[in-house]
Amino acid sequence: MPGRKKQQFRTPYRRPAARPNSQKQDGDRSLDGPARDLMLTHDISQLRTLIEQRTESCRFADEHAQTEPSPRALRAYQIAARSLAEAERALVLALELNRSSV
Repeated sequence: MPGRKKQQFRTPYRRPAARPNSQKQDGDRSLDGPARDLMLTHDISQLRTLIEQRTESCRFADEHAQTEPSPRALRAYQIAARSLAEAERALVLALELNRSSV
């Protein structure tokens, strides 16, 4: 068969090996930068107030996403949850710093 082209060989795709414990650590590291910024601009009582406000915001976004599901509502919830996690991490860092300086 003179008109037929030779089929090219494709190398199979190999997935990288999973790293079981690094996911939690990577999540903490991604929160550390914004959390440090919050920690430097707020004292402990202000951080606690901020956590209360962001918890309420996260609850509201969650309820809204449950009652009216949409990509926009999901994104609003994700932003609120991330913001809350950053504030909580900032409080943890501030308390650790406070303990180490005492």
